[in-house]
Amino acid sequence: MIHVLAVSPSDAITKMQALCASEAVFNVVLSFPMTLPASNRGFLAAYLEKAKRWQNKNAPLMLEFNHGQYMHEHSDPIKYLANELQRKATSNRAIVSLVSTKQIFGSEDGALPSFMLVQVGFDGKTQETLFLTAYYRALEVTAFLPINVTELALISEQIADRITTISSIDVTIHAFRAHSDPGNTGHEKARLDMATETEIHEWVESENYTEIAGLLREKAAPASIVNVSGLIALREEIVSAGWPAPIRTELDQAVGVLTRLKAIRAAGTHGKRIDEAQNEASTLLRHIAGLVAAKG
Repeated sequence: MIHVLAVSPSDAITKMQALCASEAVFNVVLSFPMTLPASNRGFLAAYLEKAKRWQNKNAPLMLEFNHGQYMHEHSDPIKYLANELQRKATSNRAIVSLVSTKQIFGSEDGALPSFMLVQVGFDGKTQETLFLTAYYRALEVTAFLPINVTELALISEQIADRITTISSIDVTIHAFRAHSDPGNTGHEKARLDMATETEIHEWVESENYTEIAGLLREKAAPASIVNVSGLIALREEIVSAGWPAPIRTELDQAVGVLTRLKAIRAAGTHGKRIDEAQNEASTLLRHIAGLVAAKG
C-alpha cells in the first residue's frame, strides 16, 4: 500500500501526478484536508463546471454517463447522507454506493463508474470536521483526478449546507489502481458521435471540409468507451456524395480498427495491444482529416 499525505487539494493532485508519471501504481491511499467552501476558490475553480456535469442528476449529452445518474438512482444522496448524520452523528451508514454487484457483473466493458462509493461521518467529538472517504476502482490522475476532487468538494459543501457546524473536510481516497493518461477525453463524447444524421448530411452536402476535418481530428483522441456510430454515419454520407476512394477506404479501416479495439478492451483495460490499436486508429483518423482538409 502507498499512502500519500498532502496539505491541500492541489498538493494532492500534484503528488499523485508525480507518483504515476512513469507507471501505474496499486492500492494507493490519498489523504488531504479541505476547508469550506472549496469548489469555487483557487485551484478547484477551474474544474467546477465539469464537476457539476459529473454530479448532475441526469447525464448531459456530452458525457457517455455521469456519477450523478448512479448516485440519484434511488433517492437524493445528499439528503440521505445529511439526514443519516443528523439522526446519528456517529453512524457508519452514511454511505452511497454508485453501483451494485449486479451492475458490475453485467457491465462487461461498457459504462461503469470508476468512482464506486463515498462515505461521510464524524468522529463523535464534534461536528466541525466531516470525514469523507471515497473508493475508486481506477483513478486517472491527470484528466480525471482534479474533477473527482472537485466533485468531493461539491458533495461536502452540500452536506455542510444542511449541517452548518461543518467547517472543514478530512478527505481520504482509496484507489485500487492509479495511473496517468494525459490524452484521456474524460468520457466526453466526440462531437461527431453527438451529431444527428441530418447534421452529418448537411456538413457533407455543403462540402464543409474544415468542420469535418476538425471533427475527425477530435475523434482521433483516445477514449475509454469506443463509439463508431458517427464514423459509420459519415462514411455513408461521403459514399453517397461520391467522395474520393482513399477517404472512403481509410474510413473503413478506421472503423475496423476501432471495432477491433473495442473487442480487445473487452478482454483487458490496459496493455500493449490496446495502445497499438488506439495509436493505429488515431493515426488513420488524423490522416483522413488531412485528406478532407486538402479537398477544401
